[in-house]
Amino acid sequence: MRRLIAAAVLGMIVLCCAPYDRAADQPAGSSIEADILKHLDALQPELITVNQDIWTFAEVGLEEHRSSARLIGVLKKAGFKVTEGVAVMPTAFVAEYGSGSPVIGILAEYDALPELSQEATGSRKPAAGRSTGHGCGHCALGTASIGAALAIKEVYDKHKLKGTIRIYGTPAEETLIGKVYMLLAGLFRDLDACLHWHPGTKNRTYFSTSKAAVSAKFTFHGLAAHASGSPDKGRSALDGVELMNVGANVYARTRQGFEPHPLRHHQRRRAAERRAGDGAGLVLRAGQRSRRCREELRLAARHRGRRREDEPHEGHDADRHRLP
Repeated sequence: MRRLIAAAVLGMIVLCCAPYDRAADQPAGSSIEADILKHLDALQPELITVNQDIWTFAEVGLEEHRSSARLIGVLKKAGFKVTEGVAVMPTAFVAEYGSGSPVIGILAEYDALPELSQEATGSRKPAAGRSTGHGCGHCALGTASIGAALAIKEVYDKHKLKGTIRIYGTPAEETLIGKVYMLLAGLFRDLDACLHWHPGTKNRTYFSTSKAAVSAKFTFHGLAAHASGSPDKGRSALDGVELMNVGANVYARTRQGFEPHPLRHHQRRRAAERRAGDGAGLVLRAGQRSRRCREELRLAARHRGRRREDEPHEGHDADRHRLP
C-alpha cells in the first residue's frame, strides 16, 4: 500500500508544480519523494489500523456511518477542513487543505457489499455477527486515499508548495449513487484534476476506461386475488417480473452468441431487487424489477437500457406490460 499511495502522491505533486516557474527554488523531485516515503513510513501503523477498522465495519452504501467518521477523524486531526453530509448524503464528505490553484482532488470509497462476510484469512470463513464484507477492497481504497492526502500535506507544508488538495468521501460506489449526486451538486466543478485508485493484484499507475451503466426500474401491475380460493380472478404481477427476467437473459445470450460486434462480449446486465409484495397465498398485484445495463460506450448503454411506456416499437403495445 505504501508504494501505491506514493504513486498517487507523486502524480499530484507533478500536477501541482507544473503551472509554476519555480526552477530556481523548487526542490528536486527526489527530495520530495524521499519526504513522502518517510512520512508514509511514519503513518503506516495508523493507516493499517484504519484499514482494519473499515474492513470490520463493512457498511453497505449510504450506511457507512462509522467508516466515514473514521476517515473524517484522521483528516480533521491532520488539519483538514471537513464538510460533512454533502449532496444530501449523511456519509459523504469533502476535506480540504491549502489554498489557490491548482485544485487537485482524490476520491475515497469505503462501502462494503452484502452477503460477503469474511474473516481476514486465506480461506472462506464468514465473520461472526455480520453478513456484509469488502469484496473489492474499499476498506483499503479509502484508507490509502487519505494516506495520500496526509503525505501531500506534509510536503506542501515543508516545501511551501501552492495549490489545494481536496479529498472526496464518496459513499455508495457499488450502487452508482455517491459520485453521481456529488457531481449533480457541483462539488467537482472547480477541480483541475481528480485522481483515483483501486486495489488490485499489481502496484502500478495506468490510464483506462470503464463501462457506462444505466439503471432502471420496471413495475408490473396486476390484480390481487386469493391464490387458493379464486386464483382465476387475479392477474399476477410476479408473472410479469419473471417473464421479463427470462426474456432479458435470453435476449442477452442470443445477441452475444449470434451478432458479431467488437463490444458485444463487454456487455453486462445485472438484475437486482425484486419487490413482489408479501404473502405466499396471494396473487400479487404489484411487482418490480431493477436492472442495470453496462456497455463500453455511454450511448450504447442508454440504448440497451431504454424502454419507456411512451416509446412503443414495432410489434409492441406500449401498455402490454400492464396486465389485464
